[in-house]
Amino acid sequence: MNLSSRLQSLGLVTLALATGLTTAGCAKDPGDGSVTITYDWLLGSACDDPFSSGPQTATQVRVTLTNGDDTETETAQCDDDDVRLDGVKAGSYTVLVEALDADGDAIADNLANPTTDESLTVSEGNTTTLEAELGPAPAIIEVALVVNNASGFQTMCDDAAVKSFNVRAIGQSIGELHSEELDYCTHGTGFVAVPDEMRRINGLLLNRIDVAYSDPDGSEIDELEFPLGEPIGAGKTVQIRIDCDETDCLGVLTLPDGSGGGGDDDPTGGGDDGMGTTGGGTDSGGADSTGADGTGSSTGG
Repeated sequence: MNLSSRLQSLGLVTLALATGLTTAGCAKDPGDGSVTITYDWLLGSACDDPFSSGPQTATQVRVTLTNGDDTETETAQCDDDDVRLDGVKAGSYTVLVEALDADGDAIADNLANPTTDESLTVSEGNTTTLEAELGPAPAIIEVALVVNNASGFQTMCDDAAVKSFNVRAIGQSIGELHSEELDYCTHGTGFVAVPDEMRRINGLLLNRIDVAYSDPDGSEIDELEFPLGEPIGAGKTVQIRIDCDETDCLGVLTLPDGSGGGGDDDPTGGGDDGMGTTGGGTDSGGADSTGADGTGSSTGG
C-alpha cells in the first residue's frame, strides 16, 4: 500500500472514531429512567371541582423532583390525568405535586398526610409510577411591621414601644385555625409569611385575621380585626401591613386578586368591594376604621 492509500485509510478510521464519539455524546444516558405521576383529589373529584365546593379550579399540574442539587420539573394541563418526566437520572427523589389555578397559585398539593406519595426511586431504563393525592394547600398570611418613634421615624428594636404582634387566623364557624407570635426585632423587613409548619391556615375556612400588639413587657395594648368576608381560598396569599406611631397602630389588609374575598370596613356590616384588595380591619377597642379605593385600614390605640 503506497503512502497515499495509507493516509486515506487513516483518515477514514479517524472519521469513524469521531462519528462514534459524537453519536455517543448525543445518546441518552443509559442511567436515565422515566417517571409518571398520576393524581387524585383528596376532597374533590376533578380539576374544575378540586374541593367539592367553592369557586376554585385547577388548570395545570406541576411536578418537581428533587435529589440534592438536581431538580426535574414538568407541567401539564390538569385534565391530562398524568404528568410524565423522561431522562431522569437514577436515584431517590422527593416529590412535590402541585395543582395550579389560572393565577399560577398552587391551590392543592401532595404534602398533607399520607406521606407515601412524597418520594420515589428512579432506576436505570425503567419507568417509575407514583399516584399523588392532592389536598388543599394552606393559605398564606404575609405581615409587614413598621414601628415609628414620636418623630415619625422608624425606630430600632431596643427603642420600640411595640414589640410583639400576635396573629390569629380565624376560620368560618370553627374559630381559631392558627396563632403565631411575631417579634418586631426578628421579623425582618417587608412582607414576611407567618410560620405555619403544621399547615393549619386553611384558606377554605379563613375569613378573619386578628392581630393583637403588645408593649416590651408583654402587656397587650390593643387588637386589630380584619374581616375577610368569604374565605380567601386554598393556597391564596393575604397581606397585612401594620404601621405603628409609638403605640398607635394602623393596619392595612390586601386580599389576593380574584380570591373573591370581601372587605368589611364597618363592624356593623358591609360587603365585597369587588376588588382584589379589601377594606381592612375594625379596631376592637372602638377606634375609627376607614377605607378607600378598595384598600381598607384600621386604627388602634
